[in-house]
Amino acid sequence: MHRILIGIVLFLAILTLPSHIYGEEGSSNTTTTSQTNFDKTSTPITKQEKKKIEDKKTPTETRTEKIASKSAKREDALETRAEKIASKSARREDAMEDREDRIASKSAAREQLREEMKEKREELKTQIKENREKAKEEIKAEREAFKEKLEEIKDEKKKAIVEKLDEKFSSINTEKVNKMSEALTKLSSILSKISEKEAELLASSDTTTLDQAITDATTALDTAQEAVSTQAGKEYVITITTEATLRTTVGTTAKQLQSDLRDTHETVRAAQLAVRKAASELAKLTPIKNATSSATTP
Repeated sequence: MHRILIGIVLFLAILTLPSHIYGEEGSSNTTTTSQTNFDKTSTPITKQEKKKIEDKKTPTETRTEKIASKSAKREDALETRAEKIASKSARREDAMEDREDRIASKSAAREQLREEMKEKREELKTQIKENREKAKEEIKAEREAFKEKLEEIKDEKKKAIVEKLDEKFSSINTEKVNKMSEALTKLSSILSKISEKEAELLASSDTTTLDQAITDATTALDTAQEAVSTQAGKEYVITITTEATLRTTVGTTAKQLQSDLRDTHETVRAAQLAVRKAASELAKLTPIKNATSSATTP
């Protein structure tokens, strides 16, 4: 019984304790719980968690590296492009200088060619005159022999015809040579103008074909001028043997004159065609008026 009473007294004593005592214990418990939680959050980062963090950062870092790499490549590409442009520009300048040198050289050559053509035109006139005088001196003996043989012809009508034909042969040769010489002078003048036009086109057009045509025409003109000069130095004296063979003798001389003039004319014709071709090539590059109108057949 006594023990029961002691128990009841203690129970009552506990009930009469202040309530803040219980609060302190609750607070203490709360504090203890919070501290426990803090200790839990403050636990050191594990390797796995650190790798996760690094993995999260990697995309950003990789993008930055890619941007830097791309930027570097772009700069290298720009430098390479700049070097290529500079190299190409240098090559272009060298090519332009070479082209200008070639143009200057060709222009000088064409100028020299025009001067030579002018000199040849004058030389042709001089050569024709000299060759004619030389031929007259060389054929002087044949002329005297012709006159002597002519006097032996008894038929006065035949004598007159033969004498007239002898003069006619000489006159025909002189006339044809003069005409061909004039044609060559005109052709040479036309070719000289074509050459001048070519010099103006050197800087803007490909004149390779025209250049070759001018060269061919120059060669053809030289050949024709030489042929005409040679023809001018020829004399056609009828060689009289007997009165009975006059027809044959006269016919032989006439055929020889005709053959020589035809051969000479062919060289002039070839020169005309060559100059016409040069004019045609020039017209393809820049039309010119009346380029071939003066290149008429002599």
